[in-house]
Amino acid sequence: MPVARMLKNDAGFRGAVFALGFLLAWLPLALFPPHLPAVDELFQFLEAGHRLAFGYGMVPWEFDYGARSWALGYAASLPLALAGLFGGGPGVYLPLAWALFSLPAAGAVLCAGLWGARAFGRAGGLATALIAASWIDNLAFGGRVLSETVSAHLLIIAVYLAEPGYRVESRNRLMLAGFLAALAVFLRMQLGPAALLLWLWSWRDGRRILLLSAGALAALLLDGAFDALTVAYPFQPLWVNFRFNVLLDGAASAFAAAPWWYYFGEFWNQWGFTAVPFVALTLLGGRRQPLLLAMTGVILAVHLVIPHKEYRFLLPAVMMAAILCGLGAVETAQWLGNALARRRGRAAGVAAMALAGLGWTGLTIANAAALGEVWHNPSSFLEMALDLSRLPAVCGIGFGNLVAYGQGGYTFLHRPVPIYYSLGAEQQDFIRLQPAYNAFVTRKDDMPFFESFHAFDAYRLDHCNDEVCLFIRPGACAAMPAQRPPIGTLSAETANDRRYPYAVGIGRK
Repeated sequence: MPVARMLKNDAGFRGAVFALGFLLAWLPLALFPPHLPAVDELFQFLEAGHRLAFGYGMVPWEFDYGARSWALGYAASLPLALAGLFGGGPGVYLPLAWALFSLPAAGAVLCAGLWGARAFGRAGGLATALIAASWIDNLAFGGRVLSETVSAHLLIIAVYLAEPGYRVESRNRLMLAGFLAALAVFLRMQLGPAALLLWLWSWRDGRRILLLSAGALAALLLDGAFDALTVAYPFQPLWVNFRFNVLLDGAASAFAAAPWWYYFGEFWNQWGFTAVPFVALTLLGGRRQPLLLAMTGVILAVHLVIPHKEYRFLLPAVMMAAILCGLGAVETAQWLGNALARRRGRAAGVAAMALAGLGWTGLTIANAAALGEVWHNPSSFLEMALDLSRLPAVCGIGFGNLVAYGQGGYTFLHRPVPIYYSLGAEQQDFIRLQPAYNAFVTRKDDMPFFESFHAFDAYRLDHCNDEVCLFIRPGACAAMPAQRPPIGTLSAETANDRRYPYAVGIGRK
């Protein structure tokens, strides 16, 4: 039996668990229609990668002000550029990008499996890894190109390297743990207090602290050099973020401030009744990995006091909790199986383990059903952007009354053509800009407004999807300056001159 042979072989076990983690992180993104649970994945990272790979794309204010590191943008540019060498568009390079970013997710799942194997044997390790990887947030976000997910995976791997469950003698392991923990903080500085626990956990062990610090120093030098080459000066993204969020009295809260209890409401909204067994099993699993449980609590506590709250900010805590949940679930199943085996025989114990597995499967299905919009309601705007990427004669694109985040940027559009926006349902906007584009996209609900002044007389309806329609007109496009997309401003003082600009090439600002 292949599974039995795999469980008897250490290398086979590691390879199988890593493959399991990779597939459960990548397949939900590669096989389902395009969707963006977090739009920052597009404009903060994939769009930066597109600019590096192909030379054009939109620039959000974070890059305009040097508040965002180019690290994930450069990483994302690799699969995009590779696909571009062979003429591949978004249908090719997006799954490749998600595959690349599913590798650290698979590494974190492997850590879960190794922790589980050390506590419960290889079969228990496989179950721990499966439970961690199949928790709904890992399925939805595991391979996403987001700083929250990548930093979470790096920090989990760092914890395993430093606290594998046996005495750590390897100098290289501790140095690599410090290196990865520091990288996680550079990607997501809010993880700093949690990462610090790696040093404080065995604070009397001077050798451990020294080796962790040596690895962190190497990451510090690498990050500083990278920033010096890609932005204005070393550590600029960290400093600008700190200044923006702390010294300017939490300026980011202007975007989305929420009360301290926001995340608890989100957990209930996202997970429903499944939150109860998840939390209980997480606390149980924390008995075997207390450092991971402590980090989960610190991450939650830090984000409770930050006014700007979004659900994805807590993904590092949730992903750590999923591993602890796996450990708790396997321990519970083994206890139940052993208890029944002693009273009712081995068959009853095996049946109890099987029922526990079926119970977790049902829990996962229930959770996925609660998040059905992630899987079954793809963005109509992204679908239309992909359709536009396949049209050969488009020389300019107009959007009517659309939020720019919805149109997929140049990552999904993948055509170096200018984009224009008719804002506020103003007739003069459409008439003034109409010569600059021969493709026009608008919501179905907004079509009566444009039809009221015969806006579509020069166009033909190409097609519609669930929410939006595409109109095409014959002829060329007049040269007009590309607009700055009408999305978000850094502050009220900069509202008129620092909007998200359209840009060609990366350059420096």
